[in-house]
Amino acid sequence: MAAVRSRNTGLLANLPQCAGPSHEDRPATGGGRSTLRRRQLLLALPMLAAGLATSGPARAHSYPEDGFTVIHPWCEEAKSGTQDLLVQLRIVEISKPDRLLAASTTVADHMILRTPSYLLSTARRDSGPGVALHPGRDLVMNQLTPHFVLDRVNTDLRFGYEYPLTLVFERVGEVSAALIVGQD
Repeated sequence: MAAVRSRNTGLLANLPQCAGPSHEDRPATGGGRSTLRRRQLLLALPMLAAGLATSGPARAHSYPEDGFTVIHPWCEEAKSGTQDLLVQLRIVEISKPDRLLAASTTVADHMILRTPSYLLSTARRDSGPGVALHPGRDLVMNQLTPHFVLDRVNTDLRFGYEYPLTLVFERVGEVSAALIVGQD
């Protein structure tokens, strides 16, 4: 295979040429250059697609389980000693009922499940400990809904770092995940 000779210095300039006569060897029918460009484009598409697949934002952090998927547990940056640091996450594709009972991590003394005061009457009607997972409904845990907080962070949490996180469910048991610092 020979490199395509071209004055173009862009992406297509140094692509290998398909087998067959070069555009100089073709009869002058007026379509030689456009055929060459089409070949270059066809050869470039797989390389371009491969480049796009490996660049861009970081991959989503999802943890599929039997009956649901945990999506992107995260918190903000914090200094050691910080108290009550919000942990946010989503649980989606819920197909079987379950309850999120507790969570733990090595970067805080405790993780506490909090329910905003305006939701307490609703939470009492939802019998049982923890937070219920209902089939067909996503669970979003943030400052406006039941959520976990890190109590007494014991290390500096820096943007982009991941730390071990364990979520405990009534039906599926422990789920290992990563607590990401920053929303990505």
